[in-house]
Amino acid sequence: MEGLSRLTSLTELNLDSRDITDHSIAHLAPLVKLRVLDLFSAYRLTDLSALVISGLPELAKIELCGGRITGRALEYLRPLEKLRSLSVAQNINIGDIGLRALSPQLTDLNLSECRISDAGLDDLDHMVNLRSLTLINCPRVTRGGVEQVKQDLPALRVVRV
Repeated sequence: MEGLSRLTSLTELNLDSRDITDHSIAHLAPLVKLRVLDLFSAYRLTDLSALVISGLPELAKIELCGGRITGRALEYLRPLEKLRSLSVAQNINIGDIGLRALSPQLTDLNLSECRISDAGLDDLDHMVNLRSLTLINCPRVTRGGVEQVKQDLPALRVVRV
């Protein structure tokens, strides 16, 4: 991972590994041109990684799946002005707290296998640009909650449950 820090022109990075840690992610800080970051199966990552990632201003798409991040990580990512697509699927520590902090600029959001509920969906009402929402394996989300979020977000065209 240390060698990645020298690839400062890199615009896309896919790291599908269970061996990635918060310490490893710190080596990404110099990659300020990065637009796409895919950290699938990153089971050892915590909110500290999101704090590092929040310093990558060109990010438009992030997949931060399968880690131990919480709603605090969502707060850290909010300042990323170019971020349009965010997947935090399989992060069981993400619940309703923190959803209000999601950026209203997002157009695509994947919360599959997170511990969100209908109450959390209510906190998405500020996301006026959201076009796609994925909620697969979210047992605390009901049909009524999905219907309500569709009413609250007129741009929303695709909901996967």
